[in-house]
Amino acid sequence: MYSLTYDLWNIIVDEAADAYSPLFEEMQRTADSIGLSKSLVDKLKQEGAMDVVDETRHFLLAIELYDDGIGGFKISLMISESPDAFEEIKERAAAAHDVTFEDVRNFEVEHGMNMAEEILDRIEERYSVNAEETGEGIVFELVVFDSENLDSNNLMGNGVWGVNS
Repeated sequence: MYSLTYDLWNIIVDEAADAYSPLFEEMQRTADSIGLSKSLVDKLKQEGAMDVVDETRHFLLAIELYDDGIGGFKISLMISESPDAFEEIKERAAAAHDVTFEDVRNFEVEHGMNMAEEILDRIEERYSVNAEETGEGIVFELVVFDSENLDSNNLMGNGVWGVNS
C-alpha cells in the first residue's frame, strides 16, 4: 500500500501550483504591456473594468477604488479558471506520484488539511498572484498598480495620478 506523506503532499502542492506558471508569465507580460495613464485610469473609474486580450488569453483589467479620502485605488489584471480545470491539475499532480484522489481526501481529513487552499497559498507566495476560490471557479489576480503600495509601482510613475500628464 502506498501512503501519502507530508513531504509528498508538499511536492504535489508545488507541482500543481507550478502548473500555472505559463499563465502567470503571460499575465505578467500582458500587465507589462499595459500603458497606465491618467486617461486609462479615468476610463476604468467610469467603467469599472475592461477586457484585455492578448494572443491567447482574455483577461479583465479592473479597478478597485479605496475609501481612503485621497482617491486611492488598485488596478488588477484578472482571469478565472473553472473548478473542473483546477481539479484536473490537482489530480494530475497527485497521479504523477501514484497518489489517488481518495488518498488525497483521506489525508486531508486525517490531518485537517485542504489541498486547494494550500495550492492557492503557494501560488500567492511563489508568483505574487492573488488566487481565490469562488463559487464559479478560481480567480487569479495580478496587481498592476496599488496606491497603497507605491514602492512597488515604479513603472507607473506620476502619470497615473495625473501629475505631469
